[in-house]
Amino acid sequence: MLFLAFIFWIFTEKDTVTLIEKESETSLERQIQPEKVAATTYLGGLTDEVKPLEKTVRIQATDNHDAEFRGTKFIGDRQNNYTIELFRTNKEDVIKDFLRRQNSRDGFFYIRLSSEDIPEQYVLLYGDFVNQFSADSALGKLEIGLPASVKPTVQTFKNYMADVNDLGAEEMGLNNALYAVKLTPAPIPKPAIITEPVTPSATLNVETPTTTTTVTRKDQQGNIVDIQTSQTKPLAPSNTSQSTNTP
Repeated sequence: MLFLAFIFWIFTEKDTVTLIEKESETSLERQIQPEKVAATTYLGGLTDEVKPLEKTVRIQATDNHDAEFRGTKFIGDRQNNYTIELFRTNKEDVIKDFLRRQNSRDGFFYIRLSSEDIPEQYVLLYGDFVNQFSADSALGKLEIGLPASVKPTVQTFKNYMADVNDLGAEEMGLNNALYAVKLTPAPIPKPAIITEPVTPSATLNVETPTTTTTVTRKDQQGNIVDIQTSQTKPLAPSNTSQSTNTP
């Protein structure tokens, strides 16, 4: 009985097997092969349109920089020296306004940082020191009126070398000496009054009218025997004031 039950269980518990048709590898290769060919056709097609960045080409910005602006040449010549980084800003006008408020601009210079890793920003630096000890000493004595939230730090020029790609003001001819013009009040001179010389009035020569009298004497025959001529002048008018004061 047990044997018959075992045989009956085998026939009733048989799993149904479903055949799955497997695609051959050759058919798969036929489907993706055209894509491979299409990709290789345009491989490297953008190299002529988008050229790789060449760090040997330096940028000359069209903005108006101050005489303290520096570029790659300045940083490269001092990459082993130290400087004091005062602050950073994304607006160049902030640094320009700060420099205008200084009594002396000696020792100040600023650079522009621009790369793929950091956004464009301007860095104000102070001093050029041969070692870190000199830079630390200058930092302790530095008094330029920075806000308490701004903390200057000592840096090496080498730290900025990879992110600076500009022409400095000394290379563009912008580092001309600055002269301070001091204006003092001065009195305005009064305009000179030129007087023309007064010419004396010409004396009026008023001729006093005269009366000429001619007397002709004739004889009995009518011949002229004598001619007498006489002139008389009218009397000058008497002075009224003198006549009034005269008793």
